[in-house]
Amino acid sequence: ILEKARRAGKLTALISDTRITHATPASFAAHVPRRSMENKIALQLAREGAHIMLSGGLRHWLPSGAGRPGSPLNEKYRRLLPRGLPLESVRKDDEEPLEIIKRRGYELVFDRKQLERASSGKILGLFSPSGMPDGIRVSATRKDRNRTVPTLGEMTRKALEALSSHDQGFFLMVEAGYIDWAGHHSDAGRMIHEMMVLDEALGVIMRWAAGRNDTLVILTADHETGNFGFSYHGYAIPPAVSLRGDAFRGEKWEPGANYVDPAVLARIYGQKKSFEQILREFDALPANERTAENFRRIFNEAVSFPISRKQAEEILATVPNPRYDPGKKKFRDRTVPLIRDFADFHLGGAENRANLMGRAIASRQGVVWATGTHTATPVLVIAWGPANTAALFAGAYHSTDLNRLMERALGLR
Repeated sequence: ILEKARRAGKLTALISDTRITHATPASFAAHVPRRSMENKIALQLAREGAHIMLSGGLRHWLPSGAGRPGSPLNEKYRRLLPRGLPLESVRKDDEEPLEIIKRRGYELVFDRKQLERASSGKILGLFSPSGMPDGIRVSATRKDRNRTVPTLGEMTRKALEALSSHDQGFFLMVEAGYIDWAGHHSDAGRMIHEMMVLDEALGVIMRWAAGRNDTLVILTADHETGNFGFSYHGYAIPPAVSLRGDAFRGEKWEPGANYVDPAVLARIYGQKKSFEQILREFDALPANERTAENFRRIFNEAVSFPISRKQAEEILATVPNPRYDPGKKKFRDRTVPLIRDFADFHLGGAENRANLMGRAIASRQGVVWATGTHTATPVLVIAWGPANTAALFAGAYHSTDLNRLMERALGLR
């Protein structure tokens, strides 16, 4: 759809808080057999991507030599990139996608101030080597004037500024991709913060679109992850309480389950680090210090629902990998976390420790998780704009039908 929109004379933009070469943004502008081919995707985006692309994933755009201190390529890109942005590359060649896209007239930006100053109609912004800061980090640094990485909302605002002057219209895709990552990790605390990241970006879009009769806004997801939900349960059922009203005179109401006090949401939101960050810090310890006690300490410093040493031991327990295959990146670990039920639905290798972390505190959070993968649970499609166009999206559709409907709304069919 992005390519059709571009051929029809419209401007196009892709924004994500993950990597610009990651699955969702890449699916709009690249043609490869596997989503993991991010180095090839970067080359394709450099040669024929959207007019504006803002995200993370710089490591796929730098030649391999850029990561070797003292090499000519290292010196070249050290001069190009702002101080503090790590010079990392995962390419196996010395292709230079940044040079390719620069020759096509794109303005390159690598931090928030550069993005604010950008004035071109064609912008590539890459603000981190891999994914951008997670939602918990965004919440903690949002008001920091020295912050160098833009938020999803700030990237969206800049894109709208650049796109809105074009009289032929535009196609803009904005992805709050870390909602999915939080689901993969059974991380309810992070999930709330990632939803707030989406809310900020959506607010920017809706304020821009308010009062217009030429703009269609579609809010949806490509799938659900984790089968997340809040649920009543049998852990710590509250005692009987006296309630107001004649019906309860002389008799206390005794709940038959824990229906989750809404105040628990504030404790979930108070999480200071994502499960991913907690695991990263633990794995960075020397091997002899990667103990259950140290894991418990790191976890409890960041999460409002402390775990015991026994729970830490259960999170760190491993078994031989039943799918071990050294030729496949996904299954090359010899051991994997011990998941005692529905193990076939947790394919993240060592990352599945995060799912065990989520399970360890789920009852106290009033949260339930069914899987570490995607589900077929239907997702909402919300269309806002001119009534006759928004009405196209009423009903239940297969996900691939949305492309057809969006093309029709854009006048491409």
